[in-house]
Amino acid sequence: MIIQHNMSAEYSARMDKENQFRLQELTSQLSSGYRLIHSKNDAAGATISQEMRSQIRGLDQASRNSQDGIYLLDVADGAASQIHEMIQRIRELAVQSANDVYLDSDRQMLEYENKHLQEQIDKIAEETEYNTKKLIDGSLANTGYGLNFQIGANSHQSIEVLIQSLRSKTIGLKDSSIATAAGASAAIIQSDDAIGYVSGIRAQIGSIRNRLSYALSNTMNMSECLQYSESRIADTDIADTMVKYSKESILQNAISAMLSQSLKHTAGISSLLNNPDTDMGKKEANKVLEKKVDKNIA
Repeated sequence: MIIQHNMSAEYSARMDKENQFRLQELTSQLSSGYRLIHSKNDAAGATISQEMRSQIRGLDQASRNSQDGIYLLDVADGAASQIHEMIQRIRELAVQSANDVYLDSDRQMLEYENKHLQEQIDKIAEETEYNTKKLIDGSLANTGYGLNFQIGANSHQSIEVLIQSLRSKTIGLKDSSIATAAGASAAIIQSDDAIGYVSGIRAQIGSIRNRLSYALSNTMNMSECLQYSESRIADTDIADTMVKYSKESILQNAISAMLSQSLKHTAGISSLLNNPDTDMGKKEANKVLEKKVDKNIA
């Protein structure tokens, strides 16, 4: 019997500390849903997970960028559609004015509407904007580089679109007049050219919009696949972790029980020291005496 060292109790205490550490790790994983709470859990996995997470967040933002670009182009295309309608009306007025059944005074009435339509074309071109950025007034064309849509998670993954001006002067209707039969005939040709010009701009806008739609679908698919891969690396497998947690909980109870038993080994020493005249005390004293006698004989 010894006092200074109770090795079984010390071993049980050490096992209890290790068990508590493992339980804390498992509890954190179950509470957070992440397996890689600390890089020490899996240094390589933590690095890969963070790189994937960076790409995922970049792709998610790129998807929002693509959607914003689609909305912007929808605004521009909607304005161009209205201008198209007004050009069609101008052409209709020109065809009407070219008919010689009308007097010059009649043609002047048609000219009033023609001029107002031209003014409205300029007004729409001037006021059409998205987030205060003017789209079809020619300011983008003047910059030389137009709009840049960042549709990827990395640098240089972008689409550039240059929207030309849709002002009446640019599309060829600024000086058109239907106040005379000759002017009306010329206005028909000018209207046809303007319709073709605006159609070309709308075709460009529509093609870029479709491209953004495909880019949006692609980035969403890439983000989904990366999230799946990142989840397999970083997320907690709840079923597997619960099995481990249950095992460690049972082991903790066993360690506590063994630690309690180990501490009872010193109860005999306390009893011996407190009651030396008891049977136990006498037995221990006799054992010590026998050892001394055997030593002397030897």
